[in-house]
Amino acid sequence: MTDARQRLRLMQLASSSLPVGSFTWSQGLEWAVEIGWVKNAEDFAHWQTQQLEQNFFTVDLPIFARLYHACERNDVTAARRWSAYLLACRETRELREEERSRGAAFTRLVVDWVPDCRRRGVRFLPTASSAVWRGWACAGASR
Repeated sequence: MTDARQRLRLMQLASSSLPVGSFTWSQGLEWAVEIGWVKNAEDFAHWQTQQLEQNFFTVDLPIFARLYHACERNDVTAARRWSAYLLACRETRELREEERSRGAAFTRLVVDWVPDCRRRGVRFLPTASSAVWRGWACAGASR
């Protein structure tokens, strides 16, 4: 990404205020509160630490690294494979749908921002995980 507008758009993707950002999807926090796992700030800190240790560092981050490298090489086959793997790692149908919904939202944004992306072999991505788009965006930003 060379121009300021593209960089601004990438920063928007990373923002938690984006409608596909962190405030929209809580990754199960409502359920944790509802069943009594999270009752106060200390419980939340413990729950969040578990999410990072058991999900982000062991599943999301390693897969994201693989997606980044696949996107950097324009390897659509590998991006599909790792996206499917990430979706399979989501424990419930709701979490898989949430991931797909974020992927679809990213697709709409990226297609608007980078019109030639459809010609670059990424047509499958509307059904992919949102991590694919993050990998794709970061790989593009590093060029």
